[in-house]
Amino acid sequence: MLQTALALVLLAAAPSDIVPSGNPTTVPWGKKDSGYLFDDNKSLTLDVTGPTAVVLELRGNATLKGKKIALEIARNDAFTSKNSIAFKPTPGGPDKLRFMAKLGFKVADGPQHFVLTADTAGLALRAITAKAVPKPITAAAEQPLPGPGPGAAVAGKAPTPPAETAAPPPAAAVEAPAAPAPAPATTEEIAATTVATAHDANAMLMGADQKDAPKAAPEAGVATAALRVAVYDLELQGVDPRVGKVVTDSLLAEVRKLQGVAAIGMTEIRDMLSMEASKQMAGCESNESCLAEIAGALGVDDLVTGSLAKVGDGNMFVVRRVDQRQAKIRGTVNQRLKAGAGDEFLLAIGPAVQELFPERDLKAGKERGVAKEVALRINPPPLPKWTFYSAAGAALVAVAAGGVMEFLAQDKAKDYRATAARGVPTAANPNAEISGAELKAKADSATFRADTARYTFIGSGVFALAAGVMAFFTDWQGYGEVQPGGR
Repeated sequence: MLQTALALVLLAAAPSDIVPSGNPTTVPWGKKDSGYLFDDNKSLTLDVTGPTAVVLELRGNATLKGKKIALEIARNDAFTSKNSIAFKPTPGGPDKLRFMAKLGFKVADGPQHFVLTADTAGLALRAITAKAVPKPITAAAEQPLPGPGPGAAVAGKAPTPPAETAAPPPAAAVEAPAAPAPAPATTEEIAATTVATAHDANAMLMGADQKDAPKAAPEAGVATAALRVAVYDLELQGVDPRVGKVVTDSLLAEVRKLQGVAAIGMTEIRDMLSMEASKQMAGCESNESCLAEIAGALGVDDLVTGSLAKVGDGNMFVVRRVDQRQAKIRGTVNQRLKAGAGDEFLLAIGPAVQELFPERDLKAGKERGVAKEVALRINPPPLPKWTFYSAAGAALVAVAAGGVMEFLAQDKAKDYRATAARGVPTAANPNAEISGAELKAKADSATFRADTARYTFIGSGVFALAAGVMAFFTDWQGYGEVQPGGR
Protein backbone atom coordinates (compact mmCIF):
# COMPACT_ATOMS: atom_id res chain seq x y z
CA MET A 1 0.00 0.00 0.00
CA LEU A 2 1.31 3.36 -0.99
CA GLN A 3 2.04 5.43 2.09
CA THR A 4 2.55 9.16 2.30
CA ALA A 5 6.14 9.90 3.24
CA LEU A 6 5.40 12.76 5.64
CA ALA A 7 8.01 13.79 8.16
CA LEU A 8 6.87 15.35 11.43
CA VAL A 9 10.10 16.53 13.06
CA LEU A 10 10.66 17.65 16.63
CA LEU A 11 13.06 20.52 17.37
CA ALA A 12 12.60 22.28 20.71
CA ALA A 13 14.02 25.73 21.34
CA ALA A 14 14.60 24.62 24.91
CA PRO A 15 15.24 20.81 24.88
CA SER A 16 14.13 20.46 28.48
CA ASP A 17 10.66 21.83 27.60
CA ILE A 18 9.73 19.29 24.88
CA VAL A 19 10.82 15.65 25.24
CA PRO A 20 9.59 12.77 23.03
CA SER A 21 8.52 9.56 24.82
CA GLY A 22 9.02 5.94 23.83
CA ASN A 23 12.33 6.35 21.95
CA PRO A 24 10.81 7.20 18.55
CA THR A 25 12.82 6.71 15.37
CA THR A 26 14.85 9.75 14.40
CA VAL A 27 14.89 11.26 10.91
CA PRO A 28 17.48 13.70 9.48
CA TRP A 29 16.32 17.30 9.19
CA GLY A 30 18.61 19.50 7.15
CA LYS A 31 22.32 19.56 7.94
CA LYS A 32 22.21 20.08 11.71
CA ASP A 33 18.87 18.95 13.10
CA SER A 34 16.98 15.68 13.42
CA GLY A 35 13.42 14.77 14.18
CA TYR A 36 11.21 11.85 15.17
CA LEU A 37 8.92 9.62 13.12
CA PHE A 38 5.54 8.41 14.31
CA ASP A 39 5.34 4.74 15.31
CA ASP A 40 3.34 2.02 13.55
CA ASN A 41 0.18 3.20 15.32
CA LYS A 42 0.56 6.59 13.62
CA SER A 43 1.15 8.29 16.96
CA LEU A 44 3.91 10.16 18.77
CA THR A 45 4.03 11.14 22.44
CA LEU A 46 5.55 14.34 23.81
CA ASP A 47 6.16 15.54 27.36
CA VAL A 48 6.01 19.33 27.58
CA THR A 49 6.56 21.53 30.62
CA GLY A 50 4.42 24.65 30.76
CA PRO A 51 3.39 27.33 30.83
CA THR A 52 4.38 27.83 27.20
CA ALA A 53 3.09 27.53 23.68
CA VAL A 54 4.16 24.97 21.09
CA VAL A 55 4.32 25.57 17.33
CA LEU A 56 4.31 22.42 15.20
CA GLU A 57 5.77 22.31 11.70
CA LEU A 58 4.69 19.38 9.54
CA ARG A 59 6.25 18.53 6.21
CA GLY A 60 5.54 16.02 3.48
CA ASN A 61 6.18 15.21 -0.16
CA ALA A 62 4.21 16.08 -3.29
CA THR A 63 1.55 13.41 -2.61
CA LEU A 64 0.04 15.84 -0.08
CA LYS A 65 -0.75 18.41 -2.75
CA GLY A 66 -4.42 19.34 -2.54
CA LYS A 67 -5.00 17.03 0.46
CA LYS A 68 -5.66 17.44 4.17
CA ILE A 69 -4.67 15.20 7.05
CA ALA A 70 -6.43 14.86 10.40
CA LEU A 71 -4.24 15.39 13.46
CA GLU A 72 -5.59 14.78 16.97
CA ILE A 73 -3.72 16.10 20.00
CA ALA A 74 -4.74 14.45 23.30
CA ARG A 75 -3.52 15.86 26.64
CA ASN A 76 -3.34 13.79 29.82
CA ASP A 77 -6.03 11.49 28.41
CA ALA A 78 -8.56 14.17 29.45
CA PHE A 79 -8.61 16.78 26.69
CA THR A 80 -8.34 16.61 22.93
CA SER A 81 -8.26 18.83 19.87
CA LYS A 82 -9.10 17.58 16.38
CA ASN A 83 -7.51 19.45 13.52
CA SER A 84 -7.73 19.27 9.73
CA ILE A 85 -4.47 20.51 8.25
CA ALA A 86 -3.78 21.52 4.64
CA PHE A 87 -0.29 21.59 3.16
CA LYS A 88 1.28 24.03 0.73
CA PRO A 89 4.67 24.00 -1.05
CA THR A 90 7.32 25.74 1.07
CA PRO A 91 11.13 25.68 0.71
CA GLY A 92 13.21 24.13 3.47
CA GLY A 93 12.93 21.02 5.61
CA PRO A 94 14.26 17.51 4.85
CA ASP A 95 15.01 16.49 1.27
CA LYS A 96 11.94 15.73 -0.87
CA LEU A 97 9.60 17.01 1.84
CA ARG A 98 8.65 20.35 0.31
CA PHE A 99 5.05 20.62 1.51
CA MET A 100 4.48 22.23 4.91
CA ALA A 101 1.67 22.91 7.39
CA LYS A 102 1.79 24.58 10.80
CA LEU A 103 -0.32 24.28 13.94
CA GLY A 104 0.06 25.66 17.44
CA PHE A 105 -1.37 25.09 20.92
CA LYS A 106 -1.04 26.40 24.45
CA VAL A 107 0.46 24.35 27.30
CA ALA A 108 -0.78 24.77 30.87
CA ASP A 109 1.53 25.18 33.86
CA GLY A 110 3.44 22.10 34.91
CA PRO A 111 4.35 18.84 33.16
CA GLN A 112 1.88 17.81 30.46
CA HIS A 113 1.69 14.60 28.44
CA PHE A 114 0.56 14.84 24.80
CA VAL A 115 -0.31 12.04 22.36
CA LEU A 116 -0.35 13.12 18.71
CA THR A 117 -2.31 10.82 16.40
CA ALA A 118 -2.63 11.27 12.63
CA ASP A 119 -4.66 9.50 9.95
CA THR A 120 -1.64 9.10 7.66
CA ALA A 121 1.21 6.60 8.06
CA GLY A 122 4.89 7.59 8.34
CA LEU A 123 4.38 10.85 10.26
CA ALA A 124 6.67 12.93 12.46
CA LEU A 125 6.76 16.50 13.84
CA ARG A 126 8.94 19.54 14.36
CA ALA A 127 8.04 21.77 17.30
CA ILE A 128 9.37 24.90 18.95
CA THR A 129 8.31 26.65 22.11
CA ALA A 130 7.11 30.25 22.17
CA LYS A 131 5.39 32.67 24.52
CA ALA A 132 2.23 32.51 22.40
CA VAL A 133 1.04 31.01 19.15
CA PRO A 134 1.94 33.65 16.55
CA LYS A 135 -0.52 34.74 13.90
CA PRO A 136 -1.51 33.63 11.30
CA ILE A 137 -0.73 30.11 12.59
CA THR A 138 -3.94 28.32 13.61
CA ALA A 139 -4.23 27.68 17.35
CA ALA A 140 -5.75 24.30 18.25
CA ALA A 141 -8.63 24.52 20.74
CA GLU A 142 -9.13 21.72 23.27
CA GLN A 143 -12.38 19.97 24.11
CA PRO A 144 -12.98 17.79 27.23
CA LEU A 145 -12.85 14.06 26.51
CA PRO A 146 -15.78 11.92 27.70
CA GLY A 147 -14.78 9.12 30.05
CA PRO A 148 -12.81 8.73 33.28
CA GLY A 149 -11.38 12.28 33.09
CA PRO A 150 -8.19 13.78 34.50
CA GLY A 151 -7.67 11.10 37.13
CA ALA A 152 -7.23 8.31 34.57
CA ALA A 153 -3.81 6.79 34.16
CA VAL A 154 -1.91 7.54 30.95
CA ALA A 155 -0.05 4.68 29.30
CA GLY A 156 3.47 4.63 30.65
CA LYS A 157 2.74 7.47 33.12
CA ALA A 158 1.54 7.78 36.69
CA PRO A 159 -2.12 8.77 37.27
CA THR A 160 -2.89 12.49 37.14
CA PRO A 161 -3.20 14.08 40.63
CA PRO A 162 -6.67 14.82 42.03
CA ALA A 163 -8.63 17.79 40.68
CA GLU A 164 -7.57 20.17 43.44
CA THR A 165 -3.86 19.64 42.70
CA ALA A 166 -3.99 18.96 38.97
CA ALA A 167 -2.52 21.51 36.62
CA PRO A 168 -5.16 23.86 35.23
CA PRO A 169 -6.15 23.35 31.59
CA PRO A 170 -5.09 25.96 29.01
CA ALA A 171 -7.30 28.94 28.21
CA ALA A 172 -8.73 27.28 25.11
CA ALA A 173 -9.99 24.36 27.24
CA VAL A 174 -11.55 26.68 29.81
CA GLU A 175 -13.51 28.50 27.15
CA ALA A 176 -14.68 25.31 25.41
CA PRO A 177 -18.25 24.29 26.34
CA ALA A 178 -18.97 21.00 28.06
CA ALA A 179 -21.31 19.02 25.83
CA PRO A 180 -24.67 18.49 27.58
CA ALA A 181 -25.30 15.24 25.70
CA PRO A 182 -23.51 13.09 23.12
CA ALA A 183 -23.46 15.13 19.92
CA PRO A 184 -24.42 13.60 16.55
CA ALA A 185 -21.67 12.66 14.16
CA THR A 186 -22.31 15.65 11.89
CA THR A 187 -21.89 18.02 14.83
CA GLU A 188 -18.52 16.50 15.74
CA GLU A 189 -17.34 16.87 12.16
CA ILE A 190 -18.38 20.51 12.12
CA ALA A 191 -16.76 21.26 15.47
CA ALA A 192 -13.55 19.51 14.40
CA THR A 193 -13.34 21.74 11.35
CA THR A 194 -14.40 24.99 13.00
CA VAL A 195 -11.98 24.85 15.94
CA ALA A 196 -9.18 25.56 13.49
CA THR A 197 -10.64 29.05 12.95
CA ALA A 198 -11.69 29.76 16.55
CA HIS A 199 -8.84 32.16 17.29
CA ASP A 200 -9.63 34.20 14.18
CA ALA A 201 -13.31 34.53 15.13
CA ASN A 202 -12.36 35.37 18.70
CA ALA A 203 -9.98 38.10 17.55
CA MET A 204 -12.66 39.56 15.27
CA LEU A 205 -15.18 39.60 18.10
CA MET A 206 -13.14 40.97 20.96
CA GLY A 207 -9.74 42.15 19.83
CA ALA A 208 -6.47 40.86 21.23
CA ASP A 209 -6.85 42.70 24.53
CA GLN A 210 -10.27 41.20 25.36
CA LYS A 211 -9.98 37.58 24.25
CA ASP A 212 -9.59 36.15 27.75
CA ALA A 213 -12.02 38.47 29.54
CA PRO A 214 -14.11 36.43 32.04
CA LYS A 215 -17.88 36.37 31.79
CA ALA A 216 -19.64 37.82 34.82
CA ALA A 217 -23.11 36.87 36.02
CA PRO A 218 -25.63 39.25 34.38
CA GLU A 219 -27.76 41.58 36.44
CA ALA A 220 -30.77 43.40 35.04
CA GLY A 221 -29.99 46.88 33.77
CA VAL A 222 -26.26 46.61 34.59
CA ALA A 223 -23.53 46.31 31.96
CA THR A 224 -21.51 43.14 32.76
CA ALA A 225 -18.34 41.58 31.40
CA ALA A 226 -17.87 41.43 27.67
CA LEU A 227 -20.34 39.07 26.01
CA ARG A 228 -19.56 37.44 22.67
CA VAL A 229 -22.61 36.72 20.51
CA ALA A 230 -23.06 35.03 17.14
CA VAL A 231 -26.20 36.04 15.20
CA TYR A 232 -27.34 33.18 13.00
CA ASP A 233 -29.17 33.63 9.69
CA LEU A 234 -32.92 33.67 10.25
CA GLU A 235 -34.79 30.70 8.82
CA LEU A 236 -37.35 31.70 6.17
CA GLN A 237 -40.73 30.07 5.58
CA GLY A 238 -42.65 31.69 2.75
CA VAL A 239 -40.76 34.98 3.15
CA ASP A 240 -38.84 36.72 0.36
CA PRO A 241 -35.07 36.04 0.71
CA ARG A 242 -34.45 39.78 0.23
CA VAL A 243 -36.60 40.49 3.30
CA GLY A 244 -34.79 37.77 5.27
CA LYS A 245 -31.39 39.23 4.42
CA VAL A 246 -32.36 42.75 5.47
CA VAL A 247 -33.99 41.57 8.73
CA THR A 248 -30.99 39.38 9.62
CA ASP A 249 -28.54 42.24 8.99
CA SER A 250 -30.73 44.60 11.03
CA LEU A 251 -30.90 42.10 13.92
CA LEU A 252 -27.09 41.85 13.94
CA ALA A 253 -26.77 45.64 13.90
CA GLU A 254 -29.25 45.95 16.80
CA VAL A 255 -27.31 43.44 18.95
CA ARG A 256 -24.12 45.38 18.26
CA LYS A 257 -25.69 48.47 19.84
CA LEU A 258 -25.64 46.83 23.30
CA GLN A 259 -23.02 47.72 25.88
CA GLY A 260 -20.31 45.11 26.40
CA VAL A 261 -21.51 42.96 23.50
CA ALA A 262 -19.34 41.94 20.54
CA ALA A 263 -21.43 40.30 17.83
CA ILE A 264 -20.48 38.40 14.70
CA GLY A 265 -22.72 37.36 11.82
CA MET A 266 -22.87 34.11 9.89
CA THR A 267 -21.54 35.79 6.74
CA GLU A 268 -18.34 36.66 8.61
CA ILE A 269 -18.14 33.16 10.08
CA ARG A 270 -18.56 31.54 6.67
CA ASP A 271 -15.75 33.69 5.33
CA MET A 272 -13.45 32.09 7.93
CA LEU A 273 -14.68 28.51 7.61
CA SER A 274 -13.78 26.05 4.91
CA MET A 275 -16.35 25.19 2.23
CA GLU A 276 -16.88 21.72 3.73
CA ALA A 277 -17.57 23.14 7.18
CA SER A 278 -20.10 25.58 5.69
CA LYS A 279 -21.92 22.68 4.02
CA GLN A 280 -22.04 20.72 7.28
CA MET A 281 -23.24 23.77 9.21
CA ALA A 282 -26.29 23.98 6.94
CA GLY A 283 -27.74 20.91 8.71
CA CYS A 284 -27.76 22.52 12.15
CA GLU A 285 -30.47 25.14 11.67
CA SER A 286 -33.04 23.48 13.94
CA ASN A 287 -30.69 21.90 16.50
CA GLU A 288 -29.79 24.15 19.44
CA SER A 289 -27.15 21.70 20.69
CA CYS A 290 -25.46 21.58 17.28
CA LEU A 291 -25.52 25.37 16.88
CA ALA A 292 -24.18 25.81 20.40
CA GLU A 293 -21.22 23.53 19.64
CA ILE A 294 -20.32 25.55 16.56
CA ALA A 295 -20.63 28.77 18.57
CA GLY A 296 -18.49 27.28 21.32
CA ALA A 297 -15.77 26.30 18.86
CA LEU A 298 -15.81 29.88 17.58
CA GLY A 299 -15.39 31.24 21.10
CA VAL A 300 -18.80 32.92 21.50
CA ASP A 301 -20.91 32.89 24.66
CA ASP A 302 -24.43 33.15 23.25
CA LEU A 303 -26.14 32.51 19.95
CA VAL A 304 -29.10 34.44 18.51
CA THR A 305 -31.24 32.51 16.05
CA GLY A 306 -34.84 32.51 14.87
CA SER A 307 -37.21 32.44 11.92
CA LEU A 308 -39.54 34.52 9.77
CA ALA A 309 -42.68 32.77 8.55
CA LYS A 310 -45.83 33.61 6.62
CA VAL A 311 -48.81 32.13 8.47
CA GLY A 312 -52.29 32.58 7.01
CA ASP A 313 -53.00 36.28 6.60
CA GLY A 314 -50.19 37.30 8.96
CA ASN A 315 -46.49 36.78 9.67
CA MET A 316 -44.61 35.15 12.56
CA PHE A 317 -41.42 36.64 13.99
CA VAL A 318 -39.48 34.28 16.25
CA VAL A 319 -36.05 35.03 17.71
CA ARG A 320 -34.30 33.28 20.58
CA ARG A 321 -31.13 33.54 22.63
CA VAL A 322 -29.20 30.28 23.16
CA ASP A 323 -26.64 29.80 25.93
CA GLN A 324 -23.96 27.80 24.12
CA ARG A 325 -22.30 26.67 27.35
CA GLN A 326 -25.42 24.81 28.47
CA ALA A 327 -26.98 24.34 25.01
CA LYS A 328 -30.29 25.73 26.22
CA ILE A 329 -32.56 28.62 25.29
CA ARG A 330 -32.26 31.61 27.63
CA GLY A 331 -35.08 33.63 26.08
CA THR A 332 -37.57 33.57 23.22
CA VAL A 333 -39.63 36.26 21.48
CA ASN A 334 -42.57 34.94 19.47
CA GLN A 335 -44.77 37.58 17.81
CA ARG A 336 -47.59 37.35 15.31
CA LEU A 337 -47.48 40.42 13.06
CA LYS A 338 -49.92 41.93 10.63
CA ALA A 339 -48.82 41.05 7.11
CA GLY A 340 -47.04 43.87 5.31
CA ALA A 341 -44.23 44.39 2.84
CA GLY A 342 -41.61 43.20 5.35
CA ASP A 343 -41.07 46.39 7.33
CA GLU A 344 -43.24 44.95 10.12
CA PHE A 345 -40.32 42.63 10.98
CA LEU A 346 -37.96 45.61 11.25
CA LEU A 347 -40.29 47.34 13.72
CA ALA A 348 -40.22 44.24 15.96
CA ILE A 349 -36.42 43.93 16.15
CA GLY A 350 -35.72 46.67 18.73
CA PRO A 351 -38.21 45.42 21.38
CA ALA A 352 -37.15 41.81 20.72
CA VAL A 353 -33.45 42.48 21.38
CA GLN A 354 -34.37 44.45 24.51
CA GLU A 355 -36.37 41.48 25.79
CA LEU A 356 -33.62 38.96 24.99
CA PHE A 357 -30.84 41.02 26.63
CA PRO A 358 -32.49 42.79 29.59
CA GLU A 359 -29.16 43.05 31.43
CA ARG A 360 -27.54 45.08 28.63
CA ASP A 361 -28.10 48.80 28.12
CA LEU A 362 -27.51 50.61 24.84
CA LYS A 363 -24.12 52.08 24.04
CA ALA A 364 -23.81 55.83 24.37
CA GLY A 365 -25.30 57.68 21.42
CA LYS A 366 -27.26 54.66 20.15
CA GLU A 367 -31.02 54.53 19.73
CA ARG A 368 -33.09 51.39 19.98
CA GLY A 369 -34.83 50.17 16.85
CA VAL A 370 -34.11 49.99 13.14
CA ALA A 371 -33.75 53.24 11.19
CA LYS A 372 -36.59 54.05 8.81
CA GLU A 373 -34.14 54.29 5.93
CA VAL A 374 -33.43 50.56 6.24
CA ALA A 375 -37.00 49.82 5.13
CA LEU A 376 -36.05 51.18 1.71
CA ARG A 377 -33.96 48.03 1.22
CA ILE A 378 -37.22 46.05 1.48
CA ASN A 379 -39.51 48.56 -0.26
CA PRO A 380 -37.27 50.60 -2.57
CA PRO A 381 -38.72 53.38 -4.78
CA PRO A 382 -40.41 51.80 -7.81
CA LEU A 383 -38.33 53.33 -10.61
CA PRO A 384 -34.83 52.21 -11.52
CA LYS A 385 -32.27 54.91 -12.20
CA TRP A 386 -32.15 54.23 -15.94
CA THR A 387 -35.75 55.48 -16.36
CA PHE A 388 -34.82 58.92 -14.98
CA TYR A 389 -31.69 59.09 -17.10
CA SER A 390 -33.70 58.11 -20.18
CA ALA A 391 -36.25 60.90 -19.64
CA ALA A 392 -33.57 63.45 -18.85
CA GLY A 393 -31.58 62.37 -21.89
CA ALA A 394 -34.65 62.66 -24.13
CA ALA A 395 -35.20 66.20 -22.83
CA LEU A 396 -31.61 67.17 -23.68
CA VAL A 397 -31.86 65.62 -27.16
CA ALA A 398 -35.15 67.45 -27.77
CA VAL A 399 -33.61 70.78 -26.70
CA ALA A 400 -30.67 70.21 -29.04
CA ALA A 401 -32.97 69.25 -31.94
CA GLY A 402 -35.19 72.26 -31.26
CA GLY A 403 -32.18 74.55 -31.33
CA VAL A 404 -31.08 73.16 -34.70
CA MET A 405 -34.57 73.51 -36.19
CA GLU A 406 -34.86 77.06 -34.84
CA PHE A 407 -31.58 77.98 -36.51
CA LEU A 408 -32.76 76.50 -39.81
CA ALA A 409 -36.12 78.30 -39.50
CA GLN A 410 -34.38 81.66 -39.00
CA ASP A 411 -32.16 80.97 -42.00
CA LYS A 412 -35.19 80.18 -44.21
CA ALA A 413 -37.02 83.27 -42.95
CA LYS A 414 -34.01 85.40 -43.90
CA ASP A 415 -33.93 83.79 -47.36
CA TYR A 416 -37.66 84.46 -47.76
CA ARG A 417 -37.22 88.14 -46.92
CA ALA A 418 -34.32 88.50 -49.35
CA THR A 419 -36.32 86.85 -52.13
CA ALA A 420 -39.35 89.05 -51.48
CA ALA A 421 -37.14 92.16 -51.59
CA ARG A 422 -35.90 91.23 -55.06
CA GLY A 423 -39.49 91.36 -56.39
CA VAL A 424 -40.12 94.93 -55.27
CA PRO A 425 -39.73 97.51 -58.17
CA THR A 426 -37.15 100.23 -57.57
CA ALA A 427 -35.84 103.23 -59.50
CA ALA A 428 -32.89 101.16 -60.60
CA ASN A 429 -35.07 98.18 -61.53
CA PRO A 430 -38.61 99.34 -62.20
CA ASN A 431 -39.57 96.02 -63.81
CA ALA A 432 -38.47 93.79 -60.86
CA GLU A 433 -40.74 90.85 -60.14
CA ILE A 434 -40.56 87.37 -58.60
CA SER A 435 -42.61 84.25 -59.00
CA GLY A 436 -45.36 83.88 -56.44
CA ALA A 437 -44.82 80.12 -56.34
CA GLU A 438 -41.16 80.56 -55.46
CA LEU A 439 -41.96 83.05 -52.75
CA LYS A 440 -44.68 80.78 -51.32
CA ALA A 441 -42.29 77.78 -51.24
CA LYS A 442 -39.72 79.72 -49.26
CA ALA A 443 -42.39 80.96 -46.84
CA ASP A 444 -43.73 77.41 -46.33
CA SER A 445 -40.21 76.07 -45.69
CA ALA A 446 -39.51 78.77 -43.07
CA THR A 447 -42.89 78.16 -41.40
CA PHE A 448 -42.34 74.34 -41.29
CA ARG A 449 -38.97 74.68 -39.60
CA ALA A 450 -40.32 77.23 -37.12
CA ASP A 451 -43.23 74.92 -36.20
CA THR A 452 -40.87 71.95 -35.86
CA ALA A 453 -38.59 73.91 -33.55
CA ARG A 454 -41.57 75.02 -31.45
CA TYR A 455 -42.96 71.48 -31.07
CA THR A 456 -39.52 70.10 -30.30
CA PHE A 457 -39.06 72.66 -27.54
CA ILE A 458 -42.48 71.71 -26.15
CA GLY A 459 -41.42 68.05 -26.22
CA SER A 460 -38.21 68.84 -24.39
CA GLY A 461 -40.21 70.63 -21.73
CA VAL A 462 -42.48 67.60 -21.33
CA PHE A 463 -39.49 65.25 -20.97
CA ALA A 464 -37.81 67.61 -18.50
CA LEU A 465 -40.99 67.81 -16.40
CA ALA A 466 -41.32 64.01 -16.47
CA ALA A 467 -37.70 63.60 -15.39
CA GLY A 468 -38.25 66.05 -12.53
CA VAL A 469 -41.28 64.09 -11.29
CA MET A 470 -39.51 60.73 -11.75
CA ALA A 471 -36.59 61.94 -9.65
CA PHE A 472 -38.80 61.73 -6.56
CA PHE A 473 -39.60 58.04 -7.29
CA THR A 474 -36.18 56.82 -8.42
CA ASP A 475 -34.19 54.23 -6.45
CA TRP A 476 -31.03 56.35 -6.20
CA GLN A 477 -29.37 54.12 -3.56
CA GLY A 478 -29.78 50.95 -5.58
CA TYR A 479 -31.79 49.14 -2.91
CA GLY A 480 -33.72 47.24 -5.57
CA GLU A 481 -30.45 45.96 -7.03
CA VAL A 482 -29.38 44.14 -3.84
CA GLN A 483 -29.37 40.39 -4.51
CA PRO A 484 -30.75 38.00 -1.90
CA GLY A 485 -27.91 36.73 0.24
CA GLY A 486 -25.59 39.56 -0.78
CA ARG A 487 -24.24 42.24 1.46
